[in-house]
Formats: sequence, structure tokens, C-alpha cells
Amino acid sequence: LATAAWVAWFHGWGRLDLPISHVRGSDWDYQLTLLEATARIWSVGELPVWNPWTAGGVPLWANPEAPVLHPIAGAAMVWHPATVARVVLISHMAIQVMGTALLAKMMGARWWALPMVAVGLLTTDVLVWRMAHGHLMMAQAAWIPWAMVFVFGIREPFRAGAAAAGVIAIAVHGGGHYPAWIALAATGIWVGIRTAQQAAASTGIGRARSLLDGVVRLASVGLFTGLLTAPRWWITASALAETPRLRGPQAPIAMGDFNLIEGFVMMFGSGWLPHPAAPGIHEGLPSLGTPLLLALAIAGLARSRTTTDPFRLAGTGAVAAAVYLAVSFGHNFPGNAFAGLHSFSPLDRFRNPERWAMAWVPLLAALSTVGITRLVTTSRRTSLRATTGLGLGLLIVAHTWVSMEPTRLNSTIDQITLDTYERQPRTLPIAIREPNATNFETTGRNESCLACSDALLHEAPPMLPEGPFELDRSADLLHWQPDLVRFVVPVDPKADPREPMVSTVLVPQAFRSGWSAEDETGLALKVTADRAGTRVRVPTPGRVVELRYQPPGWTRATQLGIVGGIFWLAVLAGMRVRLLPRRDPAH
Repeated sequence: LATAAWVAWFHGWGRLDLPISHVRGSDWDYQLTLLEATARIWSVGELPVWNPWTAGGVPLWANPEAPVLHPIAGAAMVWHPATVARVVLISHMAIQVMGTALLAKMMGARWWALPMVAVGLLTTDVLVWRMAHGHLMMAQAAWIPWAMVFVFGIREPFRAGAAAAGVIAIAVHGGGHYPAWIALAATGIWVGIRTAQQAAASTGIGRARSLLDGVVRLASVGLFTGLLTAPRWWITASALAETPRLRGPQAPIAMGDFNLIEGFVMMFGSGWLPHPAAPGIHEGLPSLGTPLLLALAIAGLARSRTTTDPFRLAGTGAVAAAVYLAVSFGHNFPGNAFAGLHSFSPLDRFRNPERWAMAWVPLLAALSTVGITRLVTTSRRTSLRATTGLGLGLLIVAHTWVSMEPTRLNSTIDQITLDTYERQPRTLPIAIREPNATNFETTGRNESCLACSDALLHEAPPMLPEGPFELDRSADLLHWQPDLVRFVVPVDPKADPREPMVSTVLVPQAFRSGWSAEDETGLALKVTADRAGTRVRVPTPGRVVELRYQPPGWTRATQLGIVGGIFWLAVLAGMRVRLLPRRDPAH
């Protein structure tokens, strides 16, 4: 907590009375808009929908970045969303540091070496930049080390997977779909490698038990993650499947095409060698922090005294190396496995390699902490241990001092969004009309919609129609709100009452499936949806018709979520958590 408070003050966003924004002003505005919309719509009971005719037709519940089922939405109903965002970011930085410290402790680090965890995380500017004032969803990366702790820190394999899935689900419901996917993938890789190590070190029945243990942990993580997050991913998948503009290709990967050697030169030697700096890679592999952390981890591994420590450290190091190489340089491998993995929905939304640093940077920080412990404790003489500890302390202090200014420059706020959410006028189609108002309010009035654009594709929002709902001349609009349209088809005085007076009313803005209609007598009406909108077949004129919206997959998603929550609580009941390393050699 003290570390998080220091980081908050250091980067200028800890004081709650200051304006706050991201170096990309529009991205930060977008995140605050989602938080504000979630809080306000919860307060008026309009969830799960929010302007379904805009934002690509995606309702708020289906937006993976909206913290619909997270406590921060409730907090934003009471306090100002910008203040809530600051508190969330500060607290999640502390959560990440504590989770990484537990990870290091579980791998054998001593308490006096744990400050290295904070140094490793806070001088690795990718995490500070992403979490401090980037997308608010990136704060959920704080739960990644906790997932790794639980998956092996709990003895019972099924409960271990359930506990890890619980923190991954927190990230999902907090709007962190990127961190959640990375946590799930990295945890799965780690379980696989650790299982292979334990099986290789065993024989006969012991090997079979090791393999079964790993399979159960993996299956439990996958099962409970799917169930606990069903209210989000099921509806999101349905929305993506029905919205062609959200299934398009990702923006070009920032790192570009170059071989492995050139990549390292561009990351570490661009300052004094005739090579340009890699524009997207510095986020994923800082030039100062990573070599030091890696060197400490390798040195500690080399000084391990027992036969079990090398297996434990080598396994974790292999996970870090495999994840980093696969996601950062996989484009240059034969067959381009990285592109193949991310070529289908929804994985095509996770192509940026630097985001995987959210997993391997905490791993590397934990490994370096274990390395410091090994370097000091394996020295035979007290004087040598003292000298080694002093030397490492001076090295870490020097590293921290040198890294402070670059980290500050990479994470300092340079664009301001006032706490009233007033933004400067912009060019169409996202201009805000006078008087200035919040993004949420202007979207509701159909004047502007910053949150209607696709942030990943860097597309401008679509041109909005003149009115929120426009009906054809055969019907009169009586009332509208995001999830409800009420209209009536007037009775034609010239029509023959003996003839059927069936009419079809087209609602252009309701162009997605999920709309249903009934008249004032409760009679269900036939509804068809296509690209032109929703058509309602009205058999009897003069009756008020209500057209209501519900996200596709809503019923199945909520049922799975409720069943998963009950099952999860039943599995974890009476659980005994063991987060510290056991002394038996089999561990």
C-alpha cells in the first residue's frame, strides 16, 4: 500500500483534487464515459442496454471494457467517476505489488528481498504507463500474479483452479478483457510446464499423479473462468457475431517485421547503434529494467543449492521466456504461430505484443527477487553474504535512481480532462455542441458519440441520424428510451373495417436482433430484423405497441453465471490456503 501511494504521488495522479487524463486524451475520455454510463444506467435501471442503435449496435452489457458487474460501478454512483478511477488505479497498483510479492515468496524469496518486487514493477514503465492513466481496464492486470499464486499455492488441484479463476473473473468484470485473457493464457502455460517438470522428475504412479494434478488444475481454471464470466463473454460474443464492423482486422502490430537479433538491438542499443528504436517494443521490454531483472534471476538460479530449486525457478523462467518469445517474436517464427493464434474471433482483438508484458514482467520481478535471495543466502561466509547483499542493494538503488526520470517521462499526464468532463470542441462527427456536456449526456441526446467509435481500429464514430428513433409515416412515435420504443399505428378512417388492416412498421435505428414487441393487450407481435432495421407486424391499428430490447444470449448467460457462482462457492467452502513453499522435497 505504501508503494502504491508513492507511485501515485510520483506520477502526479495521486492527488484526488487534480484533473486527470491520459497522454491519449480520447482514450481516457472513452474509459471515463463507460464508467459514467455504467453508474448512471445502474441508478436508473436501464442496464443491460445503453444506446443500442449507436456504438456499433453493441449494448453496454456486451461492451467488454464496461465494468458492469464490478464494485467500481457502484462506487461511481456515489462519488465522482474521475475520483473513483484514481482510487481504482492506486489500489490496483498495490494489489499487483502484493500479488507479485506473494508469488516471489511462494518460489522461495525471503522477506528482506521483497522490496525488489516493487522496484521491478515500478521501474518497468509499461505497467506504470498502462495502469497509471491509460485504459482503465488495464488496472485489472494487477490480478495476473494472484492467479499464478493461487493455481499452485493451493494444494487441492480443483480448488486451486477455482481460486485462480475467481481472480481472473474479477479482471473480466472490471472491464479488463485483455488482462484476463493474458492471465488465463499465462497461467495455463505455467501449469503445463510445471506439470511436465514434475512428471519428468517422477516415475510410475508418481508421474501419473503429477500429470493428473496438472490436468485437473487446467480444467478447473477453464471451467470456472467460463462459468463466472459467462454474463460478459457470452453476450459479448453474440454482439461481436452480429456486428460486422467489430469483426474487422486489428490495426497493424506496432513492432513491425524484423528478425530476432535486430529486435534486441533496436530495444537495447538504439541509443548508440545505427538502428532506429522499436516503436512498440519499448512498452513491452524496457531497456534498463529487463536486463537487470533477468541477470539477477539467472544468477540466483545458478547459485541454487538443492535439486528442487532449479526445477522450480527454471520452470517459471521457461514460462516467462516462452510467453515473451511467442507473443513478441512469434511473427518471425516458421508458420507465424502468433498470427495463427490471433486470426479468429475473439482472439483477433489481442494482437498487441506489448500487452503480454502484464504477465511476464511480474514473473521476472518475482524471479529476480528469488535470485537476490539465492545470491545472499548461498554464500558460505557471513562477511561474503554481507558484501553480496550490500553490493546488490547499491545496484538496485542505482537502477532505481537511473530509471526514475525515464519512467516519469513515459507516464506523466500531459492532456487534461476536467473533472466536469468538459472537452474542447472537436471536428465532426464527434464535436460537442454548446453548452459543453459529458460524453454520456451528448450520446443520450444523439448529439455526439465518442464511445461509438472503434478504439482498436481507430475509426471515427458513424454519423448519427437526426433523431434517436425515426418511424415511417404509418406510425406515430409516442416515447423512446435506449431499450424501449412506444408507438401507435393510427386507424385509417377511409379503410374498410371488414378488410384486414395489417401494417408493418420499420424502426431503422433498431437494426440488431434482440428486439421483441407486444401491443397494449399483451399480444406478442411478429418482429424481423435485418440491416435496414427492425420490422414490426401490427395486425390491429389504434393499439399502443411497445418494442423492447434485450441483448442476445442474455438468458443463457445469466443462468450460467448464477450456476457457476453457486458451484464456485461450494467448491471453495472450507478451503485451506497454502501460499508459502512447503518443505517436503516433492514440492
